[in-house]
Amino acid sequence: MKKIFISYAWGSKEHQDWVKDLATRLMSDGIDVTFDRWSVKEGHDINYFMETMVKKDHYDKVIIISDKNYTEKANDRNGGVGIEAQIITPEIYADMTQEKFLPVVVERDDEDKPYLPTFLKSKLYFDFSNIEYFEESYENLVRNIYDAPQIIKPQVGSAPSYISENAIQSTSKTTFHVRALENKLAKSPVKVNQLTNEFLEEFKDDLYQYKLNFGGGWSIIDAGKKIVDKIHEYKPLREDFIAFMKIVTRPEYNLDSDILKSLFENRANYFYPREQSNSWYDSDYEHYKFIFHELFIYVIAICLYNQNYNLISDLLHSPYFFLSRYEQVMAKKYVEIREFPQIINDYYRREYNRISGSAELMISNLSPQIEKSYFIQADLLLHYVDELFNDDITIYKKWFPVTYFYKDSENVQNLFAKLISQKHFEKLKNIFNSENIEDFKNRLNEYKSQNEKENRRNPGFDSNPWDRIPWIYETVKINEIGKYK
Repeated sequence: MKKIFISYAWGSKEHQDWVKDLATRLMSDGIDVTFDRWSVKEGHDINYFMETMVKKDHYDKVIIISDKNYTEKANDRNGGVGIEAQIITPEIYADMTQEKFLPVVVERDDEDKPYLPTFLKSKLYFDFSNIEYFEESYENLVRNIYDAPQIIKPQVGSAPSYISENAIQSTSKTTFHVRALENKLAKSPVKVNQLTNEFLEEFKDDLYQYKLNFGGGWSIIDAGKKIVDKIHEYKPLREDFIAFMKIVTRPEYNLDSDILKSLFENRANYFYPREQSNSWYDSDYEHYKFIFHELFIYVIAICLYNQNYNLISDLLHSPYFFLSRYEQVMAKKYVEIREFPQIINDYYRREYNRISGSAELMISNLSPQIEKSYFIQADLLLHYVDELFNDDITIYKKWFPVTYFYKDSENVQNLFAKLISQKHFEKLKNIFNSENIEDFKNRLNEYKSQNEKENRRNPGFDSNPWDRIPWIYETVKINEIGKYK
């Protein structure tokens, strides 16, 4: 059982009753309280009683009720309070970590400063001066007496991964942008566009540091290995990008899609040397084709994870103003971002007998921050939207979902199979550029008729004719779209 002694200056009857009520409540909470109103009997020397109580070691705590009256008597060394002050002062100064004496402030001066005697000025106190916060202050006091703080110091864990000697060290400024992002957005969510711009500027600068310099005479195997090694080397920077995007693409922040698009619109700056060069090789920059292709899938996958379908719609249906090497602006669809890295594909085919080197590398090097199903769903969604809305005959590129063949189950089609729900369709309708269910059904019927008229075969790899990508109207029957609420 915890035992305490209460020290106070009598003062008014109202004050004495307040202290008595506090002592009574502490008793009801299992704390043995020594209090003069029920501990001092007639004929006892009150000053001797107080001196004896303060000195006794069997008290766990001494609660000092500090008001104006107590403060003045303690500072002037007046009466019983003055005697206590003389006893307590050397004990406090002799042990700066002394936790036995607990100041309880019940009154403040005209400048709203707590009344505390000089010997208690440097100690933390329990503030009971505002009746509005009485319960909170009382709980904190009881917790202190029982040595049961509300906030417990956590156990010491392991050093973060970036401290480990064996871990890949990230010296990029993007890492610090990610660490500070949550706090900055909590204080000012409207700064999401500014913070994203700042991050992407750092990201683009750091990305260029992963350029290659092959020269001539490299075999496919050697060149492929060097490119793949460089892609693995850049992984910490990619992980910063993914972590940042997982935060800023949350729907509540309303990120401007043009900021994200600008990253991909300027990707051509990584396909040739920025410095003056008389000779260079496309192979030196081929890994950047893979990187931007992969990053775009990650952006869509993260938006799917965050259920930010409006942002996906903006990214898939608004034009991209891609820069060429000679600063010529070309408005095109997102499908331009998908590239075919020849060396990577040849390397994986020869070295590992893989149909698609890009897919193998994307899946084997998948970020731990994103589930594989989201990544493959994103790749498949890009394919379906391209199939349904790429009517420009001048565009020769198509989005082929190379990662689809790495699916573990049919879960990657759930996004589309759920279109039988009206509620689900309402969430996705902007992605499919449709105002209502009938509009979407008409689009699918036209697409299906065109496929049947042209006798189109389901897309897939020619070397693997048995595994084909299903048409979108095969994942959900057209007549069943919106069938349920």
